[in-house]
Amino acid sequence: LICSSVLAIVAQRLLRRVCLKCKEKYVVSDAVKKKVGLDLVVDNQEITLYRGKGCNDCFSTGYKGRVGITEILVLTPRLKESILKRVGEVKIKEIARMDGMKTMREDGFAKALEGLTSLEEVIRITAPDDALPVSPQ
Repeated sequence: LICSSVLAIVAQRLLRRVCLKCKEKYVVSDAVKKKVGLDLVVDNQEITLYRGKGCNDCFSTGYKGRVGITEILVLTPRLKESILKRVGEVKIKEIARMDGMKTMREDGFAKALEGLTSLEEVIRITAPDDALPVSPQ
């Protein structure tokens, strides 16, 4: 019944937005990239991210406002078939990723790369993606 009526499932979280008044750039070390999985998202490139120093405008937190991150699971025919066969959570995640699903952590990394939030905030709020295959898109 669920497979025939559900088109997609959306999950969302709010992250703190880096304060625009005290935002500063920094370069992420290779060790940090590898530790948090950014090396899977961005190939051997220098990564510049942002963090807030803290100012009167953000009450010395480095953050002001919120930005949303999402994970959208579109139930493709292949995914529906796998669900009906009860293949298990890991296999379903693998198929979803191969069909183009971006995880919440990947969306958070994208927001951090855009300078909207900090890497620390993404790590604090999202679960690790474990060793799931990277989607082809």
